[in-house]
Amino acid sequence: MEIHDKDRVKKWMRKYRENGQESFKDKREEPFRTETEQERLIRRLQLEVDVLKKWLHILNREVSKTDTTSLMK
Repeated sequence: MEIHDKDRVKKWMRKYRENGQESFKDKREEPFRTETEQERLIRRLQLEVDVLKKWLHILNREVSKTDTTSLMK
């Protein structure tokens, strides 16, 4: 590890002396960072909407092809 900041190392050492291994625990897993049930539902519903839009687009394209073919006859 190339750590060029001696003060940073001193801060880490002080934290370790005060709190032990706990001071280096990854705290990014705190509740404010976890996805709520509501957010999961919103994401799932948005995905459903996107799929339905794509399906509608494909159906409209197929109908358009059919209409064009019937006009040619």
